Amino acid sequence: MKPLSNDLRERFVHAVLIEGMTCRAAGERFAVSHSAVIKIVRQFVETDAIDPQKVGGSRKPALVKCYDMVRAIVDETPDLTLAQIADEIVARGGPKVGKSTVDRTLARLDLRFKKTRRRPGAILKVPRGLFLIRFFGQRGDRAGW
Repeated sequence: MKPLSNDLRERFVHAVLIEGMTCRAAGERFAVSHSAVIKIVRQFVETDAIDPQKVGGSRKPALVKCYDMVRAIVDETPDLTLAQIADEIVARGGPKVGKSTVDRTLARLDLRFKKTRRRPGAILKVPRGLFLIRFFGQRGDRAGW
């Protein structure tokens, strides 16, 4: 939605502050909501300006100041879960964040990984059949096979 024109904003301020009209009456007179009139008049009283404020934009990531801390946490113990990393950030004095924020931060820092057998401490999954052959030997070596 586009901001209201400065001409209309000036008319709000004039009607409310000079003519003494209520914000609700000014809203009906100019066919806008009374909350829009209230906000524009309040802005004029506080800042002496009627120009519209910035609309939209993006927010900075929550952990932008903690990137070094996150890198250190992952370097020290690379097999932590997202929830464990979030808890460790709070324990080290960082902000309380959710798992999705930690996930986005790891992606931003290019620290994504999957557990593989090459990494120390990673969990290995061995197929059941291969486990049985290694445990009992080849078929026929043990009684009952």
